[in-house]
Amino acid sequence: MKMKSTAAFIIILLVSSTAFAQFEWEKLAYYHTTGNTTPDIQSSYQIELHESGNSKLEYTKYGRTNIYEFTPSSSGLRRIDRMIQSSGVLDADTADLRGTGEFNPGPVYLLTIFLDKPTGYKKRKHPSVIIQTEVSKKYREKAFRIYEEMESLVPAEIWAKAYEDAEKNSGK
Repeated sequence: MKMKSTAAFIIILLVSSTAFAQFEWEKLAYYHTTGNTTPDIQSSYQIELHESGNSKLEYTKYGRTNIYEFTPSSSGLRRIDRMIQSSGVLDADTADLRGTGEFNPGPVYLLTIFLDKPTGYKKRKHPSVIIQTEVSKKYREKAFRIYEEMESLVPAEIWAKAYEDAEKNSGK
């Protein structure tokens, strides 16, 4: 009887500790803006994913920002982690990840990976990895897949609420 209780306790402990696995990063912040365009189209958003699962979407349109909290699935966080690991961006030269520095009135895509201490710091000297809009061709496709995956981790009802609230802010 005591053996079954001990085994059950160990299983519960293992399951709870792996619900949100330890990654090399502690937070991902993805920012996207439509760039210079008409006010009815212009918008921006930032998605923050935390390894703990606490995450948020900040959606800005018509000069007003609304914040929505959500918890992505643990499988979604693991999927993002695998994409980051396989993309090679954690080992990339920072010159390959930064933009040209020239003003671009078009859409902006920016991903900041805040590395976890000490695991993430072993690979890099800096506490974060920044992937800018004009990332080199070597990493561009992989970076855009990560952006799309981050967007997909925000629940559909959160996106719908953000769009609905933005329209309320329009004054129409």
